[in-house]
Amino acid sequence: MQQRAPSTDRRQATRHEVRLEARIRLEHGVYLPCRIRNISSMGISAEMTFDAFVPLLFRLQIPGDLFEAECALRHRNGTTLGIEFLSNRAEALARYG
Repeated sequence: MQQRAPSTDRRQATRHEVRLEARIRLEHGVYLPCRIRNISSMGISAEMTFDAFVPLLFRLQIPGDLFEAECALRHRNGTTLGIEFLSNRAEALARYG
């Protein structure tokens, strides 16, 4: 039986499990819906509702929380996205810890 090495979590902030509806704003008023699975002051993990092109830089909106931030796509695995906040980190910290 093989044993796995313990995983190392390199995240800079604690993530909180959530289920928030969000959208990625593209050019020309186009929006891609997504669901946030976990969130921190540094970023989110989100699940796209369908497979679509996501640019490296974009604006994320969480309409239910009246929150927006400039973001960067850091990694992707199918429809799961790892997203870093580039703006509004202080507001994210106050809201999402």
